[in-house]
Order: sequence, then structure tokens, then C-alpha cells
Amino acid sequence: MPVCLKCGKSIDPDRHYCEECGLVGKAQVERMFQVVEGSPYKKKRTASYRWIVAVMLGFTASLAVVAYAIFSMMPSGPEFVNKAQAGICRGNLSRIEVEVERYYEVEGEYPPAGRIDENHPLVVDRYLDEPSICPATDHYYVLEKDGPVFVVTCDSGEKGHDI
Repeated sequence: MPVCLKCGKSIDPDRHYCEECGLVGKAQVERMFQVVEGSPYKKKRTASYRWIVAVMLGFTASLAVVAYAIFSMMPSGPEFVNKAQAGICRGNLSRIEVEVERYYEVEGEYPPAGRIDENHPLVVDRYLDEPSICPATDHYYVLEKDGPVFVVTCDSGEKGHDI
């Protein structure tokens, strides 16, 4: 059961003061809690909407700067495409050279020189699942005999397309 904040008498649940204390009690209680100069008690600070808006704008600006930095560092353009194609081409050349050596170990001879397409023994005998093509030119790779050594080449002519 609620009581009057000034005198302590029982009151209705929706009230804070009894009929006798009324507005005088309310003013007296407010004066007690009023902050005086030099008092150790301070008013409770309420959050200012301006402060919240300023913090949110600062956070948004910081996020935009970080996003711009990340996207500007991502590689793009023809230079990146050429480097990526060269890397894929070098990987294909290395894989084909490994399969040429494996063919030699199993068959006892090197596969015939020429274009490595779907009719080449490396593909027909399933050393390669399918013929590889250069991503820059869409041409097949070529197996050439250079003296006693077999070399896989790419006819792209692109810089960095050799091993």
C-alpha cells in the first residue's frame, strides 16, 4: 500500500502525497533534491539528441572511409586480368608438364609433339581429363621437342605466360 512521501500516511495507489501535504509536500521534496552549489549530489544527465546524432554521423563517416579504403585496394582492371590469366596459364603449363613426365614413366616414351587437343594421347589415355586452353587466347597448348627435351608452350605471346 502506498504512503505519502512527506508524512507517511496511507494514500491511493495513483497518488504521491496525501490531501494535507499536497503541493507543499511536492515542492519541499523537489527542493531537497535540488542541486546546490558545492553539493556532492549532481543532477542526472540526460542524453542529448545532438550528441547521439554527432556520434552516429562520426561512426558513419568512419565506416565510409574504411569501406572506401577496402574497395580501393581491391585489384581490378586489365592489369589484374592479365596477371590472373598469366597465373592460370602457368598453372596449366606446369600441370601438363607433370602429366608428360607421368606419361613417359608409364608408357616408356614421350607423347608425340603437337597441339594438345582432344585427340592427343595425353587426353585420349586420360592423363588429362580434358584439353587445356590458354585463358588469354583460347588456344590449345603445344608440346614441342627441343632436342632431347619436351617442352609445353603457350602461343599467347603475353608477358608472364612462360614458366
